[in-house]
Order: sequence, then C-alpha cells, then structure tokens
Amino acid sequence: MKLYIIWALEKRLSNFENIYTEVVFLDIGDSHEYNTTEDDLEEFKNLLNEKAKKLREYIEEKSGIDDFKKCKDKDICIKCGYKPYCDNS
Repeated sequence: MKLYIIWALEKRLSNFENIYTEVVFLDIGDSHEYNTTEDDLEEFKNLLNEKAKKLREYIEEKSGIDDFKKCKDKDICIKCGYKPYCDNS
C-alpha cells in the first residue's frame, strides 16, 4: 500500500493530507482503513532504493561472460535476452 501512496504522490495526483487508503476485500465486502505517516513513507522509499541498488550490484556482478556458458540448445539461445550481447552465439 505504501508503494501505491508513493506512486500517487510522485504523479502529483494529490498531496499526503488528502490521500485516503483502504484495503477492500471484495469477496466478503469488508474494508479496512490503511494508515501511515510521511516518515514511514520516506523510510520505505529509502529501503526500496537500498534494496534496488543491492539487486543491481548483484546482477551486474553475475552478468560476466563466464556466467553464461555456450548454449547447445538453439531454442533457448534464440529466446535468450542476452543474445544481442553474447560472444557465445
């Protein structure tokens, strides 16, 4: 829910004071108000940035040519997202 609130704020759909959030359970017709603070949102945003940075660093360290052995299966090779950058194909 915090991510949705951050998205709405970033898109300038409203300001924090005017955003109302609730979780609605359509199958039972129940709903619960979702409350958070600007500090919680900022903390969540920082956590997202940290985790995204760590994930990017991990991906970059694992994306060396040695991590991608020559593929013998042409079907897999054709569908591979790294094909344009691959020295093995």
